[in-house]
Amino acid sequence: TLDAQTDQIIEAEINGLSDAYQHQGLRGLADTVVDCNASTRTAGTANGFSFTGASVPGLLAAVARAIEAWRDPPLWRELQRNGMARDWGWSTAARRYAQLYRSLRPGDA
Repeated sequence: TLDAQTDQIIEAEINGLSDAYQHQGLRGLADTVVDCNASTRTAGTANGFSFTGASVPGLLAAVARAIEAWRDPPLWRELQRNGMARDWGWSTAARRYAQLYRSLRPGDA
């Protein structure tokens, strides 16, 4: 059933695969989830599924693509490996924020 397959997708998040998310032009998950498509797979960066607009069809299409990937074990493992290969630690994010803040100080540009 769809519920069981959705549970598998949610479980995958715990096991290294980023979740499906709605991209609304905001940062946050847009910096984390790299939508699985031909170019991101070639680049080795795909790690999840995204969609634009707050719509049921958009969500269902992303979930359908995630289920299709889940049914392809080599692809699913690829997505998991890509997600786990990134540095998700706070020290990296904190260093980037500190650099940004320093660049915004008057006289530091």
